[in-house]
Amino acid sequence: PECTCASACEMSQMTAIELWEEGAYKQRQEEYFEEEESDNEFGDPEGYVDDITDEELLHDLLLKKPTEDTSLDNIIVVDNAPKVGPDRMGKLKSVLNKVFERFGKIQTDYYPVDENGLFKGYFFMEYATAEQAINAVRTCDGYKLDKSHNFAVNLFTDFEKYAELTDEWEPPQKSPFNEIGSSAS
Repeated sequence: PECTCASACEMSQMTAIELWEEGAYKQRQEEYFEEEESDNEFGDPEGYVDDITDEELLHDLLLKKPTEDTSLDNIIVVDNAPKVGPDRMGKLKSVLNKVFERFGKIQTDYYPVDENGLFKGYFFMEYATAEQAINAVRTCDGYKLDKSHNFAVNLFTDFEKYAELTDEWEPPQKSPFNEIGSSAS
């Protein structure tokens, strides 16, 4: 059976790229999307004013939205760690991570070294939350790593607090004693 429509046979033998190049495919797509857009008009009526806020509409989702923590309350500083060379630093980091990962996921850590590559004996760790960092400070301050290394652990913000102390000491104000009675009666 022979085809009587020469253009239809030619079109069936053409590839999609050839159709695109000739514009037929593109034209069909445009026509399809124009039909679809006219069928689905979801626009607001003219003069409509949206009086609901995103907070009212998406309150539960906005509570779950991640926020950048710009505070330094989730960073701890650990002092009195063993000073080791680069050859033993991998092992030391492994031991220190085991000690401090118990309180939460460590986001970042930093181990300063001197110009010779020797670890300086203190390091910084950043937790996901301030609560995790506070837990690490409470638990690990005074932690005995070995017979000659007891950790001194502080929040990074403690250093800012101590740096802002004034040199002038003022004695505390005496407050009057208020007797409230005996608890036995």
